[in-house]
Amino acid sequence: LPVDHLFVASEYERARFLDIGMPAETVETTGCIFRYKELKLIDPDEKEKLRRELGLSPNKLTATLSLAFLAASNETLDVRRQLLEIVSKGLPDAYELLIKPHPAEQDKNFSKFVARYAPKAKIAPPMMAIDKILDVTSVLFNRGNSQVNIDALQRYIPVIPVPVGRKTFFH
Repeated sequence: LPVDHLFVASEYERARFLDIGMPAETVETTGCIFRYKELKLIDPDEKEKLRRELGLSPNKLTATLSLAFLAASNETLDVRRQLLEIVSKGLPDAYELLIKPHPAEQDKNFSKFVARYAPKAKIAPPMMAIDKILDVTSVLFNRGNSQVNIDALQRYIPVIPVPVGRKTFFH
């Protein structure tokens, strides 16, 4: 069957489709959007404890920017710079920015990079579960192609895609 565009869950699947002859321009990694979980409300005391652990202000809302894995084919340093600048400069005073690195983040200069482009931002530990981050999130920013967006929407957290040159499933 002819295919105009094929959306796959990961780079692994993309590579397999390319191996069987699919044209590269028709296969795009968008992430798996079908991970549904039972929602559990966090206890208010636990939420405040988590906010303190992350260094968040008690009197501000939390805007979370979740980042993808740093890779030349996906999220580059220039893309990250643009994301940090756009979100941090446009954030209302009532919000505090929390950066959630990808769990595989290995960049030793990550904190310095964030401080340069979003100096007031707090940084969550890369290995902290996204569910915990969403427990303290008031609004989520993301490039738009991530399971995290679906997880946030399931919790009724507003999602603002900042695609930075990338088509998303919100287009």
